[in-house]
Amino acid sequence: MIEHKADAWLINTGWTGGRYGEGSRIALKYSRAILDAIHSGELNNVEYEKMDTFGIKIPKSCPGVPKKILNPRKTWKNKQDYDD
Repeated sequence: MIEHKADAWLINTGWTGGRYGEGSRIALKYSRAILDAIHSGELNNVEYEKMDTFGIKIPKSCPGVPKKILNPRKTWKNKQDYDD
């Protein structure tokens, strides 16, 4: 990946917002909007924040997607439950 300057994207297309019974599935329209932004190159031109746990970069914005959806921790009411 380094040699060929390839990008890799990790996309949560599943559950968010809390444990089972509290959270919900991510809307398909948001997953599609994220993929569209990757394919068009739009996500190459946005600001990112670093996720402390894994050290990965999370976009702060994506066209057609609510900002809090992009960072899974922000979708949980109880942040400590997410951290645990």
